[in-house]
Amino acid sequence: MRAAEYLLSQAKSNLPLVAILAIPLVVMLGVAELWTQEGRFGLICQQMQRSGDYLHPSLLTTPYYGKPLLSYWLMLSLAWVTGSLSELALRLPSAAAGLLSIWCTMRIGQRLFDTATGRIAGAALATSFMFVFWSRVASADMLQVGGMTAAVCWYVEHRERSDWRSYLGFFAILVTASLLKSPAAMVMCGLVIAPDLLRERRWLQHWNVACLVIGSCAVASFLAPFMLAQMTAVVGQEQASLWTLFRENVTRYFAPFDHNGPVWLYLVQLPVYLLPWSLWLPWLARRTWLHRHSLTKSARWLLWAFALVFAFLTGCGSRRSYYVLPLLPIACLQLAHGWQSLASAQHQRRLLISLASIWALLLLWFGVEVPIGNSLHTTRREFAELVRHEASLRADWQQWRVLSFDAVPAASFYLLPAIEAEVVDTEAGEPSTGDRLRNALTNYPHTLIISRRRHLARLQAMLPEAALLEQPPHKFASSNDLLIALVP
Repeated sequence: MRAAEYLLSQAKSNLPLVAILAIPLVVMLGVAELWTQEGRFGLICQQMQRSGDYLHPSLLTTPYYGKPLLSYWLMLSLAWVTGSLSELALRLPSAAAGLLSIWCTMRIGQRLFDTATGRIAGAALATSFMFVFWSRVASADMLQVGGMTAAVCWYVEHRERSDWRSYLGFFAILVTASLLKSPAAMVMCGLVIAPDLLRERRWLQHWNVACLVIGSCAVASFLAPFMLAQMTAVVGQEQASLWTLFRENVTRYFAPFDHNGPVWLYLVQLPVYLLPWSLWLPWLARRTWLHRHSLTKSARWLLWAFALVFAFLTGCGSRRSYYVLPLLPIACLQLAHGWQSLASAQHQRRLLISLASIWALLLLWFGVEVPIGNSLHTTRREFAELVRHEASLRADWQQWRVLSFDAVPAASFYLLPAIEAEVVDTEAGEPSTGDRLRNALTNYPHTLIISRRRHLARLQAMLPEAALLEQPPHKFASSNDLLIALVP
């Protein structure tokens, strides 16, 4: 049987299980409003739609080149398919990446160990709370995880082959993963497969013309969008350069300018992200140590892969909790391999009951609790509708301009202004900020200010005649973080 037919037959056998496991990733996906970084992605995509410029992202009129373009393009493509740039369209790429990660984790486990191990690993990944949570968030992080897992899966399936087609598939997936978030995907994927390449000098098999040529083309393909953005940049878009790519990745790794988490951050966050299955980690560590001399080659490979990626993430000076997401598929594969050593039928039955129970709880949480919780209070979406209605009573909404004064990005996203919202520096002194706001209203009377309640007294002192609109209080948010709007 040819390789493509073999993979297709295996995919079909896993698809029913993957489809069931993925339900918590997609149920009520578009119900909750955007939060934190989701609003940033939404605003950038919104401005791309508005301007027709898909090469130079901006956030509140400020050039924003912190992420490659492919993640925005995916969200915009789904917005075109669904008919609007909604929460569902923004989150679907992450959900699809989560589903892909589950399937690829199964395939890796089946190839390295056996069918049962692969399926248990996929089920463990699909029932890890933070994996499901981030699969439902509009961001580039799960896209990177999906791309990396797919690249490793392709390598596992084709590591014995050295033909052009195998290399083309691997590097195409790897470039795509890197363009979804950062070139760190290339590095981490390389660290995952390095132990297998070095073992028994397998790398010599792949040191050939086909691999070098396609690898070089892959690097050029990765750089192409950045070079195109740099060549087409105009005044104000100087950040569209290869230097920005270098600064955001290489410079940030060795000399971070933000996200300065402690060096032990991932030791704490990995067990949190792997819950509830991290409760088995002490048992897994003990079992691995006791059987260290009899571990299979595949088990040793996974241990080395985990250690290398963990060391790479820890060595980076810029640390955030969700950077551990690429480690979850590897950890689930290790756990599944360990669980398979519990040959007792009673142990296996308890494991399956636990997996099913956690899956059901996740389904209830995201399918019932999240929609109910979202309906119990006035959301930013509803507040934005109120602001638009109030402003439209004074002038046509298309004539209004929005200034964001320390408001969350989602607030500007939901307002849907005809012109991209601008940001006001909250750190500036009172005379400077007040003068800017007054000048903005003088030069463009149809300017409203969106902010948070913590700045209410300060803004009212500067703009005493503006009408005040406030988001009603609710138990899920601090009163100081509730939105306010000043409409002249």
